[in-house]
This record gives sequence, C-alpha cells and structure tokens, in this order.
Amino acid sequence: MVNDKLRMLIVGAGFMGETHLEAVSGLEHVEFTAVVDRDAAKADAFAEKFGLTPFDSLDKAIDIAAPDAVDICTPTTTHLPIIRTCADHELHCLCEKPVALTLEDARAIKALDSSYSRIMVAQVLRFWPEYQYAVKAVAEKQFGDLVGVDCKRFCSPPDWNDWMMRPDGGGGAVIDLQIHDLDFILNLLGAPKTISSKGAVTNGAVNTVYNTLDYDNGAAVWSEGSMIAPVSYPFRMWYKIVCSDAVLEFDFWRPKGERLMVCPVNGDKFHPELPKHDAYGEEISYFARQILDNAPFDLCPLASSVTALEMCYASNESVRSGAPVAFGE
Repeated sequence: MVNDKLRMLIVGAGFMGETHLEAVSGLEHVEFTAVVDRDAAKADAFAEKFGLTPFDSLDKAIDIAAPDAVDICTPTTTHLPIIRTCADHELHCLCEKPVALTLEDARAIKALDSSYSRIMVAQVLRFWPEYQYAVKAVAEKQFGDLVGVDCKRFCSPPDWNDWMMRPDGGGGAVIDLQIHDLDFILNLLGAPKTISSKGAVTNGAVNTVYNTLDYDNGAAVWSEGSMIAPVSYPFRMWYKIVCSDAVLEFDFWRPKGERLMVCPVNGDKFHPELPKHDAYGEEISYFARQILDNAPFDLCPLASSVTALEMCYASNESVRSGAPVAFGE
C-alpha cells in the first residue's frame, strides 16, 4: 500500500461499476487503477471514462496492476469465483450485495474471509444518512421504545440487465431488492423469530413480496418490495418507524433535506440535520479506512450480510409454501 492509499481495481464495467466510480471522486484513502470486464469493448469504454487501465482477465489485471483490493460489481452468480481468485492472491474484497445467489455460495464466501483476504459486502443502507440516523436513534432510544417498523421498496424491471429478475440470475425482487430492507431491519432489531410472506412469482422468481416479521419484543414489523412496478412509477424507498415518543418517516420522493421527518409526541415535526456524504462513496471510503487501519468492519460485518440473505430465503420459502417460516431453523 502506497501513501496510505488503498490501491483498488474494479471488476464489472456496468451500472453498479459506474455508480461506484462516480462516488469515489475526492476520496482520500482510495485509488482505483484498473477495470476488469470480460467484454473488452466495455472495459475500454469504462477505462477511458474514468482514467483507468482496462483488462478482460482478472488474473492478468492482478498480475499487472498489483492492487491491494478488488471492488466486485458483477452479476451475483459470479461473486464466489471472483472472491476465490482474490483469496488465492491474498487480496481484500468489497463485494456488491447480495453476497451470493445461494446460501451455499454465501457460506463458502464467509469461509474465505481471513486476515489476508478480508471481505465486506456493500450493504449501502448501512451508510445511507437517513437509515444511519434511524439505527442510531433506535439503539439509543432517543424517541423511547420501538413499537413498529414498516419498509417499502419499489422499482420497475431493470433495463440495464436481463438477469436480475431470474431465479438463476439475480434471484428476483426478494434476493436483489428486498435484501436492502431486510438488512436494515436486521440492523435495527436483529434476526426475527419467524417470517411470514405473501407474493407474486414472475419469471420463476418472487418479484413482488409482502413480509411480516415476528420478534420476541412484540414489535410490529413489515416490509414490502416489488421489481415489477410500471415504468411510469419512479423508484421509491420508504420507511416508517413508530416509537413510543415519536414517528420517524423517510420518503425518497420528498426533496433532499426533507426526506426524513421526525414527528415527536411533544413538539413540532422537524427534519434532522444529516451528513452530506454520498452513501456509495462512504461505504467505499469506510472499506478502505478499515483495511488501512487493520480494523474490523463493525458497521457492515460479513456475517450480517449472510444472515440477511438467509432472511431472504426464508421469505421466498414462505411465499411458496403459504406458511410462516421459523427463521434459523
């Protein structure tokens, strides 16, 4: 590592690769030097846009670019083989969510995590200011006891790929989309006792889902998600958290600065002052800082990313069986 910067290469010259590279401008602890994509033309265009060296082979890129870490922004089914290659070269990995398509692959990735090849999954809501605020407020009981949580996430079918909604590609809305909110709920409350779900299967995958999660503390917890909203329906993410002394509501449709609203039992509603950081940039910066400082990924542990995927599979099982699933059994 040179000059206290983490030298990284990015694998995947697609939508999420661009999202990551656009977010890292100005970051002090990160230096991206190369891009890998098996489509050489895409790698070349991406490299020209971001000033990187293009490669169509990960092994060749590792040998020539000599990175410290790899940012994996490729289809979900490719995560395990890429991470295996990185582990063989003792490279650290930042991997886009979900950690893997199957639980078997997710647990294999967890087994590859070591001091020589540390792995963090990019669960971006753990770095999103409005979601960070909620987690901190609930943990510190700033507004009393937690009573209930309701999360929603809707989008139209992705137009930048043809694999995300398939069971053998991205796993559909529960695995690729709803995992955001299930990980948020996990971060707020831990794992549930049971998950009870209803949904609609399209393209062989659950692409619309409604979950009820049961907790020992009696909190009422729901989440909804769909990947088949009309194209005319803008992307939306939303939550409402009911506490004994206030209601917190976040709505992506509201203007920036007003998206999070807190309505206390006593006093007027207000919009909290939040950090201005870009969530994608912050997660990449955090990954780099923790590697450089040899510090744990406390904000985003790999085990939690695997648990979030396990929650997704419990939800899928409940939709298909029509019965609640006892989580963790």
